[in-house]
Amino acid sequence: MAFPTLINDTYDFVNRVPGGMVPLRTLFELIKINLLHNNTSRASSLTKQILTRQPPAKKLNIEILGLMIREFSKNRKYRDLCKALIDIVPPEYYTADGITGPLFSYCARMKNRELAMEIYSQLEAPIKRNILTSLLHLHISFDDNEGAEKILKEITRRKETLLPIEFAMVVQGALAQKNGLATATKLCRNSSPTVAKLAYGDILNHAIDHEEYDIFNEFIDLAYQNLPESDPIFDRISLLIIKKLLKSHGSKEARLQWIQWQSGSHKASKIRLPSTKKQIIAIRSIADKAIAEGNTQVINWSLHELRHLGVHMADIRKELSHRPKMKNNKEPEFLLPRPSRKTK
Repeated sequence: MAFPTLINDTYDFVNRVPGGMVPLRTLFELIKINLLHNNTSRASSLTKQILTRQPPAKKLNIEILGLMIREFSKNRKYRDLCKALIDIVPPEYYTADGITGPLFSYCARMKNRELAMEIYSQLEAPIKRNILTSLLHLHISFDDNEGAEKILKEITRRKETLLPIEFAMVVQGALAQKNGLATATKLCRNSSPTVAKLAYGDILNHAIDHEEYDIFNEFIDLAYQNLPESDPIFDRISLLIIKKLLKSHGSKEARLQWIQWQSGSHKASKIRLPSTKKQIIAIRSIADKAIAEGNTQVINWSLHELRHLGVHMADIRKELSHRPKMKNNKEPEFLLPRPSRKTK
């Protein structure tokens, strides 16, 4: 049994025992574990338990709260939950270590200028380097080229190089513009692979969405030729290969590619099975496509894989309840109750 499953099962067992509530500190740590393993559904249900308690500010784990805000704000499904979390944070905590960046990320994704300005007004000079990154994200999301330019100039003034995540933000801004693919690809081709590597993923994703498969193949080759095998970018590239297969061929082909990676039949390739956290994302995508196709074989395989990766059975059922019904309207075999054994 995988680690998140074990600890979630233990929590469920303890929660059923009569007595006092599980301490807030334990809940925060459990949420952190689930988020780090990409089990966002379970993390969200635990977060709701924290919110119902209306904890005082002094009992909030600001570092983990920042992680929660950052992760939940990435998914539209959890943004109302994210707002509820922010509502319990007193304004005097906005510039505490570990939460300012996630708050700016939330503002960038929600286009919340009012909250962004309130946080910005509390910043003290000189602004920390990691906060400059968050501010760059904020200005680009608001299409504020002048503001983004000021942040880039400040980074240069400090004689610091652009981080890969910052370069990727610039590329994302270019891709958001009409006919921005040409600008984005030119930026990447003319920059060091070590700086441009995260942007490769953005180019690949854009190429899939717009069926620019020549560009897709070019940037797969760029990553393969210029980056070391250990680079985490290959985790994202594996996910994007699955996304491309799902779009162009369907769940059966994506599953076959996954099984090839599992078997190690492409040991010479840098592109292989990603980390556990990314595996959960990929398997969920395959499951979604299989449900849309009514492919019960791939659905059942996907559910077994999710369970093996540590996703709690209750969370699998909860996620499926929000999915559109399968074409044949059948319950996946993996979720059917097992026949009871008759005792003699």
